[in-house]
Amino acid sequence: MLIKLSQNSPDVILLTGDYYVDHPSFGIAIIARLLESLSLSVWIVSQPDPESNFSELKNLPQPKLFFGITSGSLDSTLNLYTVNKVRRVNDVYSPGGKGKNRVKNAVITYANALRNFFPESVIIAGGVEATLRKFAHYDFFDKKIKPSILENCGINYIFYGMAEKSLSSFVLLLKKKKFEKIKKLPGICYRVENPSSENENYLFLPDFETLSNKQASLEKTSKLILSHTHFLEKKCLIQKQLKHTVISNPPSAPLNFEEIDRIYSLPFTYKPVPELPNSTLPSYEAVKNTVISHRGCGGGCSFCSIGLLQGKNISSRSVNNILKEVKKRKLKSISDLQAPSANMYGFKCKQQGKICRKISCLFPSICPELDFDENYYIQLLQSLKEKNIKINIASGLRHDILSIKLLDYLLKNSLISGRIKVAPEHSESVILKKMHKPGFPTFEKFVKNFKMLSKRYNKNILIVPYLISAFPGATVENTKNLRNKLLNLIGFIPFQIQDFTPTPGSVATGMYFDSNSEFSKKEIETFRAMLTNKCQRKEKQRKHKHNTVKSKKRY
Repeated sequence: MLIKLSQNSPDVILLTGDYYVDHPSFGIAIIARLLESLSLSVWIVSQPDPESNFSELKNLPQPKLFFGITSGSLDSTLNLYTVNKVRRVNDVYSPGGKGKNRVKNAVITYANALRNFFPESVIIAGGVEATLRKFAHYDFFDKKIKPSILENCGINYIFYGMAEKSLSSFVLLLKKKKFEKIKKLPGICYRVENPSSENENYLFLPDFETLSNKQASLEKTSKLILSHTHFLEKKCLIQKQLKHTVISNPPSAPLNFEEIDRIYSLPFTYKPVPELPNSTLPSYEAVKNTVISHRGCGGGCSFCSIGLLQGKNISSRSVNNILKEVKKRKLKSISDLQAPSANMYGFKCKQQGKICRKISCLFPSICPELDFDENYYIQLLQSLKEKNIKINIASGLRHDILSIKLLDYLLKNSLISGRIKVAPEHSESVILKKMHKPGFPTFEKFVKNFKMLSKRYNKNILIVPYLISAFPGATVENTKNLRNKLLNLIGFIPFQIQDFTPTPGSVATGMYFDSNSEFSKKEIETFRAMLTNKCQRKEKQRKHKHNTVKSKKRY
């Protein structure tokens, strides 16, 4: 489907695997509106049809500047298949929840189609799939290490992570055809034939073949990549593939208050384009009354990709900017103040001028350089409350940094309705260490405080703990311990259980592939077989009748 933000001939044409929604919860909308703000004519192709061999792409005019590709809000393989390679029935990013036009390896597929039709065009890629697959990576569907997506497709540059700054600079340089300067931009990745080995700002990663043959650790390589994601980093990461070598420049700096406010002040319509009068779009329904408060997460969980996508530095919008958006949209209620971790709003590092190579700000303990004053978040909530805006906090809360003061404020002012979402993920220390998560006593302390305050304010709210099944190193025995501890603590086993999926780029995927761990000298018992995975999940849910009854218990 073709969407034209301008009726003029296009300067840029964007492709996305999702149905297009002009809402800042979707990265493609931010990029489209950003380019439009640079006085460019922008067209968007949403969910091109693979059954026609992408004939609608062939019929497009060649853009004056470039094509831009994203798989959508998820990695395309993950969107299509479960960890057991079962085709997913639902697709929340497609009309009616059915993704008939989805393709696996969407970035490569779209790029090769475009390169075939437009051999001379500049083609760039960004978003989740491009960011996580820019280096050699493990693919859970093919069960092997695969080379960078730059190896086998017609992409000129990958814009990884949050790309607003680097993309704005790219447009100016591309207009002037300054291609050598483009290769020096932060936040981009490209391929070369034979890079110089003499450059002191080059850090060479284990190459594709070395990782494939397990002659180097994928886990350690993933940690090395994550430890070089600070915006003051000077070194380029280099990795040899089969035919080419990939160079990833240092990341872009996170947006400051003024810059992020400018992005979220762009003229979004906050609706699907075109609108869907006879159908629904589940992903839009989930966010249509939400407001984004900040980006980034300092948690550094080993199974999570947010550190690679948004960075561990928090970029928070100003209170005034959020209030302006609420007024502009005429919102009387906000279904969620949306963020990776709701209560990290306003967090910042005290050492802004120094490179930090820690993967996490919170593990194994809270970094003393982390300024996490929750008064910023309370001030935001209070400002909305004073405007008579009804607020619900539906995003997950980090229970390890959630003070009694903030929890008291949330419950006292009825800002959590029905459920409070937290993510202990497991109960056993050997697993939690591998996950980069706090110990279970931290969750027990949170539950104790939550019960006490719920009783004080007569609240009927269910604690919803998120769990991961079949994490590398997990056993039936420690799963039994998890079950027993949860039953004793909250009285039921939740159904919010996610089977561990070895997604590209994560440290946990490295553990899964290597079958060893830096935290323990013992070999991790990885759960590769579908049956074992199902058995472990069954162990968590085997008292189904008990769970159903007990889940009605609220605190």
